[in-house]
Amino acid sequence: MLSMIVCLLSAGLALGARLDVWAGTLGTSTFTTGQGGASSVEFQNSGLGVTTTGGKDFLVLSSFTTANTDAEKDRNRAGRWQIATDYTGGNYTYSTAMSSVSGSAIYERWMQGKQVVGSSDYGSVNMNGIYNFGSSGSHSFDLYHRTNGGSDVVTRNGSMLVVSLNVAGTTLRHGTAQQDSSITANGPTPYMSTTTSDSWSKVKQSSGGSDLAATIDVSEYGGEVFVAASMNCNKLGSGGDAVKGDWQLVLYDSGGTEVERLGTSIQRVVVDANKDDGAAMLYATTSDLDAGTYTVKLEQKVDAASATAGLGVETFNASINAVALTLQDGDEAGQRFESFSVGNTDTEDNATGTPQRAVEDNFITIPEDQGLILASHYTTSGDGVQTGDSSISLYNLGDTESVYDSVNTLRSVGSNGPSGAGGVIGYADSLTAGDYEAALNFLSDANTFSLTDANLVGFATVSVPEPSMVSLLALFATACMFNRRRFSR
Repeated sequence: MLSMIVCLLSAGLALGARLDVWAGTLGTSTFTTGQGGASSVEFQNSGLGVTTTGGKDFLVLSSFTTANTDAEKDRNRAGRWQIATDYTGGNYTYSTAMSSVSGSAIYERWMQGKQVVGSSDYGSVNMNGIYNFGSSGSHSFDLYHRTNGGSDVVTRNGSMLVVSLNVAGTTLRHGTAQQDSSITANGPTPYMSTTTSDSWSKVKQSSGGSDLAATIDVSEYGGEVFVAASMNCNKLGSGGDAVKGDWQLVLYDSGGTEVERLGTSIQRVVVDANKDDGAAMLYATTSDLDAGTYTVKLEQKVDAASATAGLGVETFNASINAVALTLQDGDEAGQRFESFSVGNTDTEDNATGTPQRAVEDNFITIPEDQGLILASHYTTSGDGVQTGDSSISLYNLGDTESVYDSVNTLRSVGSNGPSGAGGVIGYADSLTAGDYEAALNFLSDANTFSLTDANLVGFATVSVPEPSMVSLLALFATACMFNRRRFSR
């Protein structure tokens, strides 16, 4: 009965505004910069990028895999990445970045070289942001990368989505917040927000003590909000055991009261403050909100064992980006970009080369031709040193053969750290009308690879009018009449 009503609703409501989406992908990009010091190593274009043909306000989502190509087991190297906007100047140094490059903060990721012979240390990095330009038109977003010298760093298995927030003569309401960070000739100097407690505390934006918070206004029509966050993390202090950090998105109302904890949290073990720069990411959608002003904040903590030992984590380069999924102005005011969200806090294991679903949504109705933005995050763990492979897929309802597969991302789990963070994004374009299943799939290269706190969200790129109560009652009556006739035969 419920599925019949859903189908009737889908068929009875005309589609409205369409979001412009530009997508880019990357296979493998390797750069060699020799043995130069930090000030002489240059950023180079990774090959992952997108150029728009319109719009001036954009949500940018990106996910990619990092790896170190060193043949020696103990050759550890760090890579750094920046999304440069409207930049055409070629390779650049930190000094050039200070004066001539606009874009994201500079993200960091540590790779252990070869953990075992023939096996690279694959890392998962997501970089998300909202960018506002003064004029509409062609704007470019390019991922640049560099190494700190001594070895090659590979950027591969990449996806970038650029979504215009300018649609149907209006702009989707949005909010963004970024932790403070500056760039010197010797590299970035980000602000570090720290904790040694196993109770949740708010990540700070700067040394002034204010919370990192993205403010979002929900219009009189209400609706849901999509949230994407990305960050770097490290161990606080040196020496001692590895520390496990945990991060969670939380929604607050204008009075500072907690409304809901968004999606699942994500965990990551960091081993050494001097070298284990890690990356983490979070994706979520809110529940159906009333009109009002809300803030999305990022909270952090360590596990009980780390807190007892006095160990802590540092969070830096954190970015929170929130977009209201309801149109508030124009002829389509009140229409919504329908979303879904599903999480799995259980641990799912896979010790085979066959994909297995870690989390799935079993009923997504697509009324007509449209696209679907997809994003997922998860915590990884495993038995010994190994690499896992994760991707997002769509299936026709009840089928096992996918109709869409995102670019896969790779994540290694080392013997010195039992858990890590991973994230993947995707854009399924031109879907035909019908019912779909969405799933985060993962597989292992050899040993047992596990996913915990897997979270999968998505939203449509074509809006649907919110039905009035009269329309709902009419459709419900039609469904009841249909059932009465069918069962009276």
